[in-house]
Amino acid sequence: MKKVCVTGALGFAGFHLCNELLEQGIEVIGIDQHDEKRALEQEEMELRIGRNALFHLFKTTIEDLEKDKWKDLDVCFHMTPLESTALEEEKRILNLLMNNLSPRCTFIYPIYTAINDQPKLVNIEAEIKPYMRLISAYKIVELPNLYGPWHCEGLLDVDESSLYIKDAVKGLVLAAKSSKKNEVIYLPTYYELNQKKSFYQTENRSSSGIEKAEEIGYMPEVEIEAGVAKCKEHMKQWQKQLDLLKGSD
Repeated sequence: MKKVCVTGALGFAGFHLCNELLEQGIEVIGIDQHDEKRALEQEEMELRIGRNALFHLFKTTIEDLEKDKWKDLDVCFHMTPLESTALEEEKRILNLLMNNLSPRCTFIYPIYTAINDQPKLVNIEAEIKPYMRLISAYKIVELPNLYGPWHCEGLLDVDESSLYIKDAVKGLVLAAKSSKKNEVIYLPTYYELNQKKSFYQTENRSSSGIEKAEEIGYMPEVEIEAGVAKCKEHMKQWQKQLDLLKGSD
């Protein structure tokens, strides 16, 4: 894996994924649009990873990205979150992506679905799988509740069903590097994998998804206490930076 595309590159998960890929020496084509509500965050994210010569950010839509930018991609990570109310629009985007990507490109599709949304997840998988027929390999990766720097507002809701973002993106990269094709992988939390494996079955999770995660070498490392501490430190540092910015106005 030498060259990849990440949609939603300046989103919460997209930013952390880009950072992980760049640290591994992988060239990244990032696609994202300016979000006025998150302008300061996006500017900071772009500063942190934009200095890397392997990172190329295009502030445009998938539709408007120049055709030549899709060439020679080994993997495409579609990190733009799916809203169930916008399924038809998502299918339009998927069709566009499938027609732009080369047949040899592996497509990684994360679904941000909590355990109690399992029935919805099954329906989404059934809806999007037909769009994968134009490429040689895809991986649908189910993600539990994610938390981490740049997404720390809901720390009170972080529990055993939550996965620290850096563990999640490492799992996504492992899925992309796996030689297996056309499967659904569930990335379990530290608690699920290390302490209570029966958790999936009791919460309507199939054990096959977790077994596939183990097969690709996925192993979450960040316990909740450590993850929450990292979030609090990030919030503290970011607030200091915001105060300095306000003081310079």
